Amino acid sequence: MADDFAPREAILAVLSAGLASTAEIAEELGMPERSVRRNLRRLAREGYVFSPLRGWHRLTALGQIAIESR
Repeated sequence: MADDFAPREAILAVLSAGLASTAEIAEELGMPERSVRRNLRRLAREGYVFSPLRGWHRLTALGQIAIESR
C-alpha cells in the first residue's frame, strides 16, 4: 500500500501546475498511462482530483491543500 503513495503524490505534484491530460502526466512521470489512469481514479474517489473533460484532470481544493502541506 505504501508503494502506491509515491506515484499518487507525484501525480498531484504534476497537477499542481494546472490542468493536464493523462498522457501528459504519464510522459512527465515516465509511467504507463494505464498506471496513471488507475492512480487518477483512486485520487478522484478520495477527492483530490477531478476530471472536467474526459482524459483531462486538475486538482480539487483538497488536492491543493495536500500539495501545499507537503
